[in-house]
Amino acid sequence: MKYNIFIIGDSLTHATGDCNNEIIGWAERFKMLYMKENDDNNKFYVNYLGFSGWTTQNLVDDAIQNFCNIIKNKAFDNSNRIIIIEIGTNDAQSNAKGKTKVSLEEFESNIKTTINEARKCTNNILILGLTRAQTEESIPLFWKENKYYDNRILNKYDEKLEEICKDKEVSYLPIAKILKEYDYKDRLHPANNGHEALSRAIYKKMYELFINK
Repeated sequence: MKYNIFIIGDSLTHATGDCNNEIIGWAERFKMLYMKENDDNNKFYVNYLGFSGWTTQNLVDDAIQNFCNIIKNKAFDNSNRIIIIEIGTNDAQSNAKGKTKVSLEEFESNIKTTINEARKCTNNILILGLTRAQTEESIPLFWKENKYYDNRILNKYDEKLEEICKDKEVSYLPIAKILKEYDYKDRLHPANNGHEALSRAIYKKMYELFINK
C-alpha cells in the first residue's frame, strides 16, 4: 500500500535549531529515514510545511483549510493519507504580565477546528505535543524583548492538547518526553541530535499507528 504523508507545523517543523548542512530538521530527517529504510522508494510520499512563529490561530486562519484541500486533490484515497500536526508552543508564549499569545480557550477551539478539517482528508491523524524550555521554569527570549516561555504554562497547554486528542479519539505523541537537556540549541529549539531523536520517535509512532496496525 502506498501512503501520502503530510506534515504541518511551526518553527520545529521548519527546522529551527538544526545546523546540519545536508539534512535539516526532524521532518526532512523523517523523510530521509523512509527513503533509507524502504527498498521501494515510491512507497511513501512525504510532504511538509513549517512556519516559524506560527500559532494555532495562524494555522486556522491562513492554512489548514487550504492545506487539506490540497491533500484531498491527491490521487490516494482517505485510508492512504496520513497527517502529522505540530503546533501550539507559540500559543503559550507570554509577556511580562503573563498574558499568552493565544488564550487557552482559543487554543482549544483552534485545535478542534484543525482536527475537524484534517478529518475531512483522513482518519490517520497524529498530533505532536508541545516542547518545553530546556531547564528553567521560565526563560526570556533574547530575540524578542519582554517575551517568555514558561514551562508551567506550556504544561497547561500541552495537557489541554492531550485532553482534546483523547476526546476526539486522535493519536497524540508527547514529544517533550523525547528531548533531553543536551538536545537543545537555544534553550527552546532542539539542536541536530534533538531533531534526529524526534524524527526517529515520530517515525516509529506513526508506523505503529497507521502502517503496521
